[in-house]
Amino acid sequence: MTIEELALTIDIVGNNITKTYNGSEQNVSGYTATNSSSLFNESNVSYSGNDTAARTDVGTTYMNLTAADFSYSDTNINATFNVSEDGYITIEGLDLTIEITGHNATLEYNGSKQTVTGYTAVNSSSLFNASNVSYRGNDTAARSDVGTTDMNLDASQFSYSDPGINATFSIAEDGYMTITPLNVTVTITGNRNNVDLLYNGREQSVSGYTFNATSDLFTEDDIDFSGSDTAAGTNAGTYTAELNADDFDCNNENFNVSYEIAGSVEITISPRKVTITSGTASKEYDGTPLTNDNVTVSGDGFVNGELPVYTFTGSQTNAGTSENTFTVTFAESEGGLSGSGLRGMAETRDPTALKINYEAEEVFGNLTVDPKEVTVTADDKTKKRNTTDPELTVTIEGLIDGESEDLISYEIERESGEDSGTYVIYVTGDEKQGNYIVTFIDGTMTIGSGYIINATTSI
Repeated sequence: MTIEELALTIDIVGNNITKTYNGSEQNVSGYTATNSSSLFNESNVSYSGNDTAARTDVGTTYMNLTAADFSYSDTNINATFNVSEDGYITIEGLDLTIEITGHNATLEYNGSKQTVTGYTAVNSSSLFNASNVSYRGNDTAARSDVGTTDMNLDASQFSYSDPGINATFSIAEDGYMTITPLNVTVTITGNRNNVDLLYNGREQSVSGYTFNATSDLFTEDDIDFSGSDTAAGTNAGTYTAELNADDFDCNNENFNVSYEIAGSVEITISPRKVTITSGTASKEYDGTPLTNDNVTVSGDGFVNGELPVYTFTGSQTNAGTSENTFTVTFAESEGGLSGSGLRGMAETRDPTALKINYEAEEVFGNLTVDPKEVTVTADDKTKKRNTTDPELTVTIEGLIDGESEDLISYEIERESGEDSGTYVIYVTGDEKQGNYIVTFIDGTMTIGSGYIINATTSI
């Protein structure tokens, strides 16, 4: 009896699996062998090839099962193998939602463009690697002036370089650059006249101010001023324009300014310095007062049309020298003063120069009366020998009318002797006597013999 092998066609279906990417290699092994015969025993099937499919990244890897590499250990069975479905492993991408937070910075204004760049990408998965995130757009926010500039990050412009990750991006917070005002303290100092300003009869003024800021970025163009910065005046004195911090403002939003006032605007007008010198005069003594009502003004002088009133008290009558004294009267206020008498003038007038506008120095000239020359001449005398001398007399010439000869003192005597002849009559005295300079001239005493030669001559 002959027993023939049973012919069986065995269907092979490779195992398969679908896994989510986990960053590691994953695999599937084995297969299923089937036949409807009751004599079929799957345990008799073996495979000499590789029945494993392994993969790490997203995709599908097949076992590549081949029917020729299958065998059946029961010799009573004539097995034919058919691989109806190859085994495989499929790795699907891991779905991750990645949260994007743009970088931001808040900086004080510094006059230059300031920037912030980049973002932070986060996900709690251990498979997430932030270095795989890239952005195709512009992730920089730049700004110079006060305010905020956003990056305007766009989720659609983000990508993830690991193919095993199905990345979805969410913008949790856009990046931005915020510039805040720079705090500046500005010290304001009012201008002052830096040269001496003399009173000139017209209004003079000083305007403006200087400033010193704690930052060089702050300039004068950033200041708005609504007050008055002009100090003005006409008369000598100091005039101020008070500066108020509330009148200063900043027109540049890049600064937060605090103003401090160090000094007001100020102008000082100095009085004019004048030297007033009374006139000098001289004359020979004539019994009348010597005066001089003229003045000379030196120094800064008087403004045109402005004069004080001069009152002269200097006078010299007798021989000698005295100061030509005078007083100067200025107006004490804008209303002026009542008129002061001017010697030698029929009228009075008010001063037109205000006292505060002048610093006057009074210098007195000299009034000099020179002594008048007078001659005292001894009168010539004659007598006979051995007779009494006649009274010795003098002739005084040069006295002014009305003044007595008693003002002149002198002594008179003659040369001694009684013999016939000529003798000097001496007249002497002080040269300077009161208002006179005295010149003394001697006379002659002639003594005759007493004999009469003719009717007209005695010897």
